[in-house]
Amino acid sequence: MLYKQGRSGFGFERFCGKLSENLLRRLERCCLLFRNGWYTENYTGLIPGAVAGGAFLGSAGDGKIASAARKDYAETAVAVLTCKGQQGKVYELAGDEAYTLSELAAEILRQTGKNVPYKNLPETNMQLF
Repeated sequence: MLYKQGRSGFGFERFCGKLSENLLRRLERCCLLFRNGWYTENYTGLIPGAVAGGAFLGSAGDGKIASAARKDYAETAVAVLTCKGQQGKVYELAGDEAYTLSELAAEILRQTGKNVPYKNLPETNMQLF
């Protein structure tokens, strides 16, 4: 059984994720859990709007993000699921290189030639988006 725990940083999803994981562990069949990190596509989908609007908005401060593409998570799941002896294991998945949103903004400049600075907003403002 696969389960993807959501993480928004607002707490409710973490509570529900832990509750769901505990319920899954009580099943008679052993389960295998994948805790996917953040998806790179969560940011790449925002790039056109950031370029058009002149800023990349976020609420991560200088926090590092180790995102990975959905395809990479899927390939990892296939590799694990095709191996024996995985029952009851928990996998924390993430990308191999962590970056800040300021570094992402610098990469957007490098690839597009457009200056799209990262604007860190208070969390309450980000909830409006």
